[in-house]
Amino acid sequence: MSKSLHDAFIKKVFSYRSVYLDFFDQLMPPRLRNLLDIESIHPLEGSFLTKDLKQFFSDKIFRAKLTTGEGIVLSCLLEHKSYVPENIYDQLQRYILEKRAAEIKNKETRTLVIPIVIYHGKKRWVKKPPHAAFPALPAILRKFVLSSDYLLVDVGRFSKKKIMELRQGYLVNSLLLLKYSHYPGLMEGNLRDIFVYGEFYETTEEGREFIYSLLTYFLELGKFEPEKQEAIVEKIRNPLNRTVMTIFEIKEKKARKEGLKEGLKEGLQKGFALSATKFAIRLIEKHPEWPDATIADFAGLYEKAVKEIRQQLAAGKKGDIAPSDNWLLPQGTDK
Repeated sequence: MSKSLHDAFIKKVFSYRSVYLDFFDQLMPPRLRNLLDIESIHPLEGSFLTKDLKQFFSDKIFRAKLTTGEGIVLSCLLEHKSYVPENIYDQLQRYILEKRAAEIKNKETRTLVIPIVIYHGKKRWVKKPPHAAFPALPAILRKFVLSSDYLLVDVGRFSKKKIMELRQGYLVNSLLLLKYSHYPGLMEGNLRDIFVYGEFYETTEEGREFIYSLLTYFLELGKFEPEKQEAIVEKIRNPLNRTVMTIFEIKEKKARKEGLKEGLKEGLQKGFALSATKFAIRLIEKHPEWPDATIADFAGLYEKAVKEIRQQLAAGKKGDIAPSDNWLLPQGTDK
């Protein structure tokens, strides 16, 4: 599974203020949580990572003040992993040194970095001491091992009950999907819970945007066959009709175009013409008000082909519609 796919979802989800405030408020160890001024937490824009370090970190940083009122500012590095790295301590130490170098260069106040790792991989993450990288190291020398501790949030070890009992919000949906992200069968089996509160989210623009991101990530993770994907979408179509239809139609158009690219190489022109025609028929039936040009764009057909399909549907001849090879729009060709 592509690391960039997970990174994109994590970055998107943690761009919502409600998510990162809920995360720090509900999932931090109590003693740390009591020190954090939750309302003061805000994301830091920009990045100081070198190209080499960007292969390890998604670089999501939050700044927080302390409830004690002391003039200490914390930088909370939120990093996610879908696998157990060889030596997390080395990665974190490199990150912290880069950040301190940037603070010195820019004459900024030094901040204490608290690394927080969100993990959702298959393998159980066993947190080891930093000196574990040196198995034969005498105990007296262990204090010289340069390291920074970190907080581990192992989503896979959370029970479904624990996640569902968190405050209502995007964090619940996101953690559930991350928990099952490596198991398409469990994703499908927990479909309704993953999209819980969706009806409420659909009432706002931000909520619809979140559902869009959640469903897109869900479908990308599952890599379901087209028939299975359509069945899944049907299960959550209501009350999420607007969001679901938008995503499903975009994905089906993309999948058809990708299939066309391969199919042309293998001489499967007729098969793709049939697939495109069936897709156009479904779009016309679901959205009769859409203009021919829009249907043609989604289906990858010439506009004249859509006109002919529409005429035959209007005449009650759906079963007689036979796609023609010259209906199919070649890749890169305008209608």
